[in-house]
Amino acid sequence: MATTYNNLYRDLRTELRRAGDEEATQSARELVCAAAAKTREELVRDGSLYASPEVERSAYSLCARHLAGEPVAYLIGEWEFYGLGLDISPAVLIPRPDTEVLVQTVVHELDSGADCRVLDLCAGSGCIGLAVASQVLRSRVLLGEWDEEALKVCRQNIRRNDLTGRVVSLQLDAREKPPAHLGEFDCIVSNPPYIPDGDIAGLDPSVRDYEPHLALKGGVDGLDFYRAICDGWREALRPGGRLYFEVGIGQADDVLRIMRAVGFGDIEVLPDLNANGHFTLGENLADHGGLQVSFYALKHATEGKKQKKLLGFTPEQRFFIAYSGVWAANITEKEIRSRTKSDPHALGEWRVNGALPHIDMWYDAFGVKPGDKMYLPKNERLELW
Repeated sequence: MATTYNNLYRDLRTELRRAGDEEATQSARELVCAAAAKTREELVRDGSLYASPEVERSAYSLCARHLAGEPVAYLIGEWEFYGLGLDISPAVLIPRPDTEVLVQTVVHELDSGADCRVLDLCAGSGCIGLAVASQVLRSRVLLGEWDEEALKVCRQNIRRNDLTGRVVSLQLDAREKPPAHLGEFDCIVSNPPYIPDGDIAGLDPSVRDYEPHLALKGGVDGLDFYRAICDGWREALRPGGRLYFEVGIGQADDVLRIMRAVGFGDIEVLPDLNANGHFTLGENLADHGGLQVSFYALKHATEGKKQKKLLGFTPEQRFFIAYSGVWAANITEKEIRSRTKSDPHALGEWRVNGALPHIDMWYDAFGVKPGDKMYLPKNERLELW
């Protein structure tokens, strides 16, 4: 029996709700639109018209595939993100609403009317970089992606959203150091693979069986890409530039330590739509904003020796110093010179609560080991005894 588009939509919605699809209304609408090759507006306009038998069969076929686990975005070949229509293929992850929070944060930081360069690393569909470009009108955005098939999707989406004048794509491997010709960026944003390899098998089937594992697997602990990007790509970020990450649930503290250990400061952990710590961001403190300290002498600290080496600091800037297990906080160069008889390299016996922190706990808290070098963030505070 012939059915109208409205009835076809309602039938699919009922079937999807019965199966437990929490997004049944949206899913049914998108599947009918795809089967009929209509936009949402056209579907509303033509709702009282009769659908052809071919459209009806196609709609029920798509619905059956979705009920078997295949995501709607892959079935219809497109998805909406931050108000942009994007082409989607099985070569890229489906953009999630939580990632829009990351875009909002970047846009808020950049939207000052000044020219800026932005790198979206591990770009996938290009959703983050394209959304930023659509909102920050004086930005120039590079979509960096390793996979060739994903790069094709990036290019399609640049054209689809008429951003060819300000957005380009390039094959880049986030695990390798950046090519010198890229220059410096004001902002690097990345939603890299972060699922621990051993957790892939336990993912929801709609993710495990359909989304690209290349974009999911982040190594044994899920942190491989964060280490590689923090260590290798900091040189592509101008001093004072910001690095933004999307992270997996429970990974924020680990990523914070990784960022801090290689020189990022003013680090924040931001919640997603479900109030989980899902994003980390930090400022590149190269050449300013922090004090570079050598930890080469830490191995001697447990032996009671006081070997230390201060490599340099910004005059009259308030900062936080930690080395050899001896801590000092919220002091200026002038105060250092006063307390150490004009010798800033002999900082004396300043302690926290009258005792030295346990060395092993200190290593763990800061993610460092003897011989490491790092910048320590200027906004850290400890009470001087």
